[in-house]
Amino acid sequence: MPDAFHQKTRYDAILIGAGPTGIAAAYEFKNAGIKYLHLESGRLAQTIFNYPKNVHLFSHRCYLQIGNVHFPGKPHEAPAREEYLDYLGKVVSQQGLKVQLHSAVVELVPGNLNHCVRYRKKDGTITEVYSQNVIFAGGGYYKPRLLGIPGEDMPHVHHYFRTDLPVKNKKVLVVGGRNSAIEASTTLAGQKAEVLLSYRGSRLPRSKIKPWILTPFDEARKSGFIRIHYRTFLRSIKKKQVILRLDETEDIAIDTDVIFLLTGYGPDYSLLKTASVPFHKRTQRPLFNSKTLETKIPGIFLCGTLILTWKGKKASIENTLEHGKIILSNLR
Repeated sequence: MPDAFHQKTRYDAILIGAGPTGIAAAYEFKNAGIKYLHLESGRLAQTIFNYPKNVHLFSHRCYLQIGNVHFPGKPHEAPAREEYLDYLGKVVSQQGLKVQLHSAVVELVPGNLNHCVRYRKKDGTITEVYSQNVIFAGGGYYKPRLLGIPGEDMPHVHHYFRTDLPVKNKKVLVVGGRNSAIEASTTLAGQKAEVLLSYRGSRLPRSKIKPWILTPFDEARKSGFIRIHYRTFLRSIKKKQVILRLDETEDIAIDTDVIFLLTGYGPDYSLLKTASVPFHKRTQRPLFNSKTLETKIPGIFLCGTLILTWKGKKASIENTLEHGKIILSNLR
C-alpha cells in the first residue's frame, strides 16, 4: 500500500504570482517539461490591471516580450496598460499556460523533503499541495510606503494614482519625483487640474525618469500648468490644506482638494515570515542567493520586482523576465 508521502498531491514546482515575472517563469517551466502548479490570488496580472486606464508602462515592447511570443506594435515604444494586459493574456492562451486564478496562498510550511502550500480557492475551500520547490513571483508594489503623518488616511488622500476623479479646476498635490509622480502630474494637468508637485530634492532625478514621460511633463510645466516645490517634505494633512516643510526650517500652508502620495511601494512579506524564512536584521528583507535566487531555506525561491533593488538593479518589469530561467537551472 502506498505510504502517506506518495498519496500527497506533489509538483516539481509551485509558482506563486501571475504577473509578468510569474508568467515568464511559467513559460520556461512548461517548455522544460516541469510539472508545476501556478497560483494567483487575484486575476491575471492583477497589479498591471490596477494601473489607471490608458497609462503607459515604463519599458519598451521589445524589452517586455516573453520568450518567442511576439509583442505587436512598435518595438521601441512603451505599451499602454490595455495593450500589455492583452499581450500577457495572449502569452498564457497561446502557450497553454495553466494558471489557477483567485487562489490565494494562506500558508507555506517548509519541510525537509517537500514544502507544504495551502491555498484558498474562490469557493472558500482549502487545498493542500506539496513540492520541493516553491517560487514567490511577487511584485514590489503590493503596499504603499506610508509617510506616517497626520491625515494620511483621509478620504481625499490616495496612494495609487487614479484618472477617474473629478479634478478639473481643483487644487491637486502630488508628492514624489519619479516616473509615477511625473506622469500623474502631466495627466492631471491635462485634466485641467491646478497641479503642485512636492519633491524632497533640490532638482528632479531626470536621468531616472523615462524620456517619453519627462518630455510632456516639461511642456506642461513650462506652460504653467504644473508648479514644483523643491526641498519640501509633507508634514501634515487636513481636509482642505497641507503643511509642507521647506529646507527643514520653514512651514508652508498650501490649499489642496486632492492629494496623491506617490512615494513608492513595497512587497508583502507575510507568507515568508510565517514560513520562518530568515530576514536581514537591519534591512528587514529576506536573505537569498543573488545568483540562484534561492532563500536560506532550500527550495524556496524569490523573483520579480521585489528583489531587484536589493541586487542593485532598477525595479522594472524588463529586468525580471529572466528570473524564471535562473530558477529553472537551480530547481531541486
